[in-house]
Amino acid sequence: MFNSRIKKYSFILLINILSFSQLFSQEIKKGEVYSYARKIVDTMASESMHGRGYVNDGDKIAANYILTEFQKFGLRSFSQNYYQKFSFPINTLPGKMEVQIGNQKLIPGKNFIVGSLASENFKIKKRIHYRNKIKHDTSLNFDDFFICDTIGDESYPIRSTDNAVKFSALIVDKLTFSIHGTKENNGIHLLIKRNSIIGFPRKIKLNIESKFIPKYESQNVIGYIPGSTYPDSFIVYSAHYDHLGQMGKNVYFPGANDNASGCA
Repeated sequence: MFNSRIKKYSFILLINILSFSQLFSQEIKKGEVYSYARKIVDTMASESMHGRGYVNDGDKIAANYILTEFQKFGLRSFSQNYYQKFSFPINTLPGKMEVQIGNQKLIPGKNFIVGSLASENFKIKKRIHYRNKIKHDTSLNFDDFFICDTIGDESYPIRSTDNAVKFSALIVDKLTFSIHGTKENNGIHLLIKRNSIIGFPRKIKLNIESKFIPKYESQNVIGYIPGSTYPDSFIVYSAHYDHLGQMGKNVYFPGANDNASGCA
């Protein structure tokens, strides 16, 4: 459930800009390659890119930045603007991101992340059950909220085998976020970082907004330099430039090593 397929959108360079920049540009001189690479990473991981995801057109802003760099170095395009358009379904989290357990308000991105959810406006109040493992028990009300401590085994499924649990959270040592291209059939499922909850509060309040986009349009960015000695052969370099984007209005994931460093 939490390991939904992450779609990555690669751009292709038919020559490595940094390694061979002296062949086609005087803008980056010897000894300046590192500083240029750092500039690329800093820009791609900056707040202005919105995490290079699908809220506030973060991926499109990043693509336009890459396009500008391609033009600066004189790369040729297979199309009019270096873009290869395509679309895919995506579930985004652009709005409210409020989780309160007892009197404790959790911070998105620091204390919790959203694993998956069904409704675009998810606002509930539930009673909490704490479990090490969730098993089918006819005495339990599966319409309540279940918090399951993985105790070092984060692969354990949060829901029971008959998928009865609709509202749940895993207590984990490390928050790992992934992009979802589908909506849950029902309920909501969170990941909560260990030690974020003090004690065992019995009430949870959620107010989370998501927006499912069945055909989100994105783009690969493709540029090339024609060869002189072997013009009919290609060396292909690629990296995905998108990242996780935003979770709510105030939290974004910079992605300096996924894959801004690869782009640089």
